[in-house]
Amino acid sequence: MRGARLDMLPSNVKASLNEWLAPSFPTFVVLSGPEGAGKSFAAWAALREVGQAGTGFTCVSVAELLAAVGQGSLVDAERQLDELGAVPVLLLDDLGACGLAQSDKVWFGRLVERRWRDELKTIVVVVDPEEELAVSLGPHVTNRLFDPLATEHVAMSGKHRRTSPPEKPAVARAKGDATAA
Repeated sequence: MRGARLDMLPSNVKASLNEWLAPSFPTFVVLSGPEGAGKSFAAWAALREVGQAGTGFTCVSVAELLAAVGQGSLVDAERQLDELGAVPVLLLDDLGACGLAQSDKVWFGRLVERRWRDELKTIVVVVDPEEELAVSLGPHVTNRLFDPLATEHVAMSGKHRRTSPPEKPAVARAKGDATAA
C-alpha cells in the first residue's frame, strides 16, 4: 500500500511491529480485527521497513494464492510451497476472507508449518477470531499461528478506515485568539 508507514499507526500496533522487525523472535505476527481496522495497512507499513532494510519479501492474498494453487498441477503447488516456504519475509493477507477446501487447509497448513519450523518472518492478516480459525484451519495450524513463543498477536479495532471520514486534526489556538470558540 502506497504511503503506509509505521509512524502512521497506533502506538500499540507500532510497538508490536517494531518488536517483530527485530532480528530475534517472534517470527510470526498475526494482525486480527474487523474489516477496515487497518490490518493490511499496518502489514504494509512493516513491509516498507523490511524493504528499506534490503530484505526480500513476498505479499499474497490467501484467497488468490489458494485459487492459483488449486488451478495448477501438483508440481506447480509444490513449487509454490517451496518458494513461499523459503522467502525471507512473507505477508499472507486476508486469511479467513474465503472458505477453505480440505486440500487448501492441508496446503496452507504445510506452508505455515514450514515457515514456523524454519523461523521465517511471516505476517498473517486475519479477520476471524482465533476460535473461528481453529474451526476452519484446524487446531494444529491455529496453534502454530498463535504460538505465544513465536507469535506477536496484535488485535486491532477502530473505525472502518475506508468508509469513515478522516478525522480533522485539532488546531491549537493561542490564548486570546479571536477565532477560538
